[in-house]
Amino acid sequence: MKKLILIATILSFGMSLFAQEKQIIDKVVAIVGSNMVTLSDIEAQYFQYQAQGAKATADLKCQIYENMILQKLLVAQAAIDSVEVTEKEVQAELDSRLLNFIRQAGSEQALEEYFNKSIEEIKEDFKDDVREQLLTGRMQNNILGEISVTPAEVNSFYRELPKDSLPLIEAEFEYAQILLYPDLSKDEIQAVYDKLNDFKTRVESGKSKFATLAVLYSKDPGSAANGGELGFVSRGELVPEFAAAAFNLKPNEISKVVKTDYGYHIIQLIERKGDQVNVRHILLQPEISFTSEKSASNKLDSIAMLISVDSLSFEEAAMRFSQDKDTRLNGGKLINMYTGTGKFTIKEINGEDLAYLKKMKIGEISKPVISADKTGAKVYKILKLISMSEAHIANLEKDYQRIQELATEKKKQNELYEWVLEKQKSNYIKIDDEYKSCNFHYKGWLSK
Repeated sequence: MKKLILIATILSFGMSLFAQEKQIIDKVVAIVGSNMVTLSDIEAQYFQYQAQGAKATADLKCQIYENMILQKLLVAQAAIDSVEVTEKEVQAELDSRLLNFIRQAGSEQALEEYFNKSIEEIKEDFKDDVREQLLTGRMQNNILGEISVTPAEVNSFYRELPKDSLPLIEAEFEYAQILLYPDLSKDEIQAVYDKLNDFKTRVESGKSKFATLAVLYSKDPGSAANGGELGFVSRGELVPEFAAAAFNLKPNEISKVVKTDYGYHIIQLIERKGDQVNVRHILLQPEISFTSEKSASNKLDSIAMLISVDSLSFEEAAMRFSQDKDTRLNGGKLINMYTGTGKFTIKEINGEDLAYLKKMKIGEISKPVISADKTGAKVYKILKLISMSEAHIANLEKDYQRIQELATEKKKQNELYEWVLEKQKSNYIKIDDEYKSCNFHYKGWLSK
């Protein structure tokens, strides 16, 4: 299964792996300026889309073909307009993408075995594709980056849009929280230290294998089944305390107990290559006593009482009492990291929180809720429902920003269409006979 996922990802990177495996007799099927599209380029993308579930059709190949000649047109015009990307930018993007491949393959060695090439050779194979992708992105930004719409244009776009084309806006919640962690006693923490130190001793004495203990006891759902192994990661991908310990180990050496926001760990170095390490770890979290849980719940009840009698606002209480560093200074209000707004759809809300929010009225404050933070640790919180909207068809009154985004995107599409039509006239373009029957979106490829 991992290999199939890896193939699909690598194909999206631009390498014509499919052509290599299927022994395609390659040929040039389009020329734009001095840039060529080959049959293997088309087949590689076609294979990728099929692997992702797309239906194999002639129209799909035509769409792939047109996307590729559009990319070549952007590259050709970039040369005319002296638009460039630096070697440093290309290398940074290469390193980032290769890191993802190595993670999927499991190690640098596995990736090298898969391609039968060294990492440096793989990077060299990908380099031109990455440069071209960065270049086309920069050209598109030059063409479309400054485009915006006026309120009048938004209104006009909305009036002219067929009503059956208006998007369905999902139900959304906007809410705030005051979060407390149950206190951990020294005995509970010491018990975790003792258990992890016992694991360390058992492995170092040869009585147990680190990977076996990780499978049996680690609380990290992402790595426990794999013997605690993370695969190759860079320092920046790890929380600071974990990284500091991992990068100071020798092969097979096991760290002292390391505390992070996720809990307590012991770490074993498998291998280090340059700025990356592959490690195993065992994560444990202290048991929380009933007394600690009850204390956190009672404290939240008291805070809610102060808010209800207007002794302080929810926002003031969040800044004073909440232990959630991500929301405390924002008066407890949560921000959606994907949209940058305070609104969350049902699918984006923690299940425990959602169960309460659905029953609340706007402005209401919940009873203490047992929930989990982003690390999976048990927490107690009280919630305040700020706003809630039912699922509905988009309208200007409630969804101006969404419609503004649609209007902007439409304006960009129109601008790009006009740009392509203009540049088709001034660039050399040759379309292969096999694709001349395609129903192209941009009318003009065949007029040269």
